[in-house]
Amino acid sequence: MGMRFHHRHGLKAIASIALAVFAVGCTVQLAYLNLDRLLIRWVDDKIDLSTEQKTWVRDMLDEKLSWHCGSHLPRYAAMLGQFRDDLNQGKITLSSMLAYRDQITQFGQELLDVATVPATELMASLTDRQVKNLLQSFDDSNQELVSRLSEPDIEKRHMQRADRMERRLARFMGDLNPEQRTAIEQWARDYQSTEAHRLAHAYRWQADFKRALALRHDHPKKFADAMTVLLQPTRGWTATHRQISDDNQMRTLQLITAILNQATPRQTSQLMRKLEGYANDFDALSCSASPQVAQLN
Repeated sequence: MGMRFHHRHGLKAIASIALAVFAVGCTVQLAYLNLDRLLIRWVDDKIDLSTEQKTWVRDMLDEKLSWHCGSHLPRYAAMLGQFRDDLNQGKITLSSMLAYRDQITQFGQELLDVATVPATELMASLTDRQVKNLLQSFDDSNQELVSRLSEPDIEKRHMQRADRMERRLARFMGDLNPEQRTAIEQWARDYQSTEAHRLAHAYRWQADFKRALALRHDHPKKFADAMTVLLQPTRGWTATHRQISDDNQMRTLQLITAILNQATPRQTSQLMRKLEGYANDFDALSCSASPQVAQLN
């Protein structure tokens, strides 16, 4: 059958899994070589794919990952190499961090562009039972946000946020010094909670998504058009949500810039080794061919 996949959360799976692997310091090559299995399992947990759908998703992922290893991985390696040079030369500034953010944002948009058509195709193939499973997974995710909002102790939430950031940075740099910890604690207090905005947005987005799914069989063109709009990452954010997110992102970039500029020689050396290792992994995984995005859509 002709299959169509469309799932906003599914589109984030590659990035989410890759970032999780990157953050915990797992072997990049091992994780990437198993990325297709991880993604199929992730989607299957949400939807309960049929055998035919699993085969289709596997073939689609082979194609998209072939594009990704040829088009993106060499650029990841080059970006990490440039970041390593900037770090070595003491050129880490807020402006340079903003430039790296823009590069990463561009990578994400390109991934989204490549994923949109196959995502639409799979979603259009879902049975009513599979749609019910998917919507239930949304409810489960919403409940996690509700649980976070139910935590009344603001100071405890600040401490947890600071602890998470310190552990993430320590994975790359080693133990942080008191000055760096103080900067993180201040960042955690200044960081504005977005959970309430994210929950409100999730409810609105999921309602629109449910209405779009109702069109998938009888009005496929309207369905595809609706999903293309829904898949835009910040589509439907309120002005307040967008401003808070922008402010939080700027605070985080300012924090990381300060932490890196406060780094001891030992921390810098450890981070340089990490960056070199990841860049080498991306180089080793890169494909010789670099098919264009247009050929995959």
